[in-house]
Amino acid sequence: MKRELIWDTQVVIRRIRVNYNRMLLQELDILEALGGKKIIFINPEVLFSFPLEAKGEQEVEVVFFHLIGHKATQEEINAQREALGLVEDAFAQLAVNEADLGFADKYDNAITWKDDNGRSCYLSMLNDPETCEQYIFMGYKPNNHWFGTSFGGWWFAGARKA
Repeated sequence: MKRELIWDTQVVIRRIRVNYNRMLLQELDILEALGGKKIIFINPEVLFSFPLEAKGEQEVEVVFFHLIGHKATQEEINAQREALGLVEDAFAQLAVNEADLGFADKYDNAITWKDDNGRSCYLSMLNDPETCEQYIFMGYKPNNHWFGTSFGGWWFAGARKA
């Protein structure tokens, strides 16, 4: 049964080939080296809790949805993802950022998950409009809230359910 949307949203869709056998640090190194993104902060505990699933290479449709004008918890973001018929796919979202190195310039996006202790974790890729520099952060989200504004906000993603 499909859930009702939590909020009206815009979507951006990308079809991408994802190599699920890569290690997360390889992905981040690629984004830093090729994309000019600066890795500002990576919490090692969060790094090791990142959801990995070695399943070879696959073609995936990734749908990004916008948190605009809303404040949402991780649970609400997950409910919105489910209502859109999507499943969480962190590696597919990273693959989009790697294939289109300017993606985060237009769409500040974050990957969210819970670690084994139930703590909210995130990996964010964003652009600072004042300096035009791109940053990567990875850590715990202590207040479990994400904010959108009327002029922009976070994009989250999921893959179409097979």
